[in-house]
Amino acid sequence: MDARDVRAFLTIAIFLTSLLIVAGFVKLARAAKVDRVNQLLETRTCFACDLEDVDLRNADLEDVNLESANLRGADFYRANLSRANMNGVILNEADLTEADLQDTYLGDALLSSVVLSRADLRRANLRGAYLGDADLDAANLSSAHLGDTIFSRALLSQANLNEANLGGANLGEANLSEATLRRADLRMAYLGDTNLSDARLPGANLSRGNLPRANLRRANLRRVNLGDADLRGAILEEASLNGANLLRANLLRASLTNANLTNANLTGANLRRTDLSRANLTGATLTGANLSATNLDGVTLCNTTMPDGRIENRDCYASDDR
Repeated sequence: MDARDVRAFLTIAIFLTSLLIVAGFVKLARAAKVDRVNQLLETRTCFACDLEDVDLRNADLEDVNLESANLRGADFYRANLSRANMNGVILNEADLTEADLQDTYLGDALLSSVVLSRADLRRANLRGAYLGDADLDAANLSSAHLGDTIFSRALLSQANLNEANLGGANLGEANLSEATLRRADLRMAYLGDTNLSDARLPGANLSRGNLPRANLRRANLRRVNLGDADLRGAILEEASLNGANLLRANLLRASLTNANLTNANLTGANLRRTDLSRANLTGATLTGANLSATNLDGVTLCNTTMPDGRIENRDCYASDDR
């Protein structure tokens, strides 16, 4: 056997040995993960443990302690995680479809690209969590604590966010079409380029909210608080803004075609270059509002307080004339 044969033999031997070592480590890792799963199921706790890609579908994990655990890519389909402590966990790309997460604590958790469609997150605490690109379609987040949570580009179509606390949350470019946010707290939230078409937000608080270019077409915004909100370039066509508070709101270049602004408060609002064509301003207050270059074609004015304080009633009897 010459020197080249010896080198080739040694190379093959080293390669096969490496494979055996790697296989041994994989086997040990799998055994260790099984042990950690058993520990979790028996003791209800697995603090800071590694359960990446673990399969816990339909598992009963009520009240478990998984604080700081690595659950990346884990499968929790229809699992019961109600009242669990999941503070600071990593759940990136995990599947929690239809999981029960009622009253679960997920503060500061990482949930990038997580699947939470149709999950039950009532009263869950996700304050400061990251849910960028997450799928929460039809999820129930009513009364959830979501302050300062990041939902950038998240899917929240038809989600239930009634009375949820979203103060300071980032919902930029998220899809909330047909979502329900009755009496939700969205103060100082960011909703730039967010899709809220056909969403229902009666009584919601969006004061000082940032909604540039947001799509609110046909949205129910009755009695909503949009005081000092940034709505530049927003689409509010056919939206219901009955009794809404738009005090000092910035609606520069916004589109409110066919919007219902009955009894709305637009005092001091910036309506410069806004499209209000065919909008209903019956009973609305526009004291001090900026109507420079505003499109008022076909607008309904009845008992409407104009920017100079004058009451305009030109359309009050239009129905009687037809």
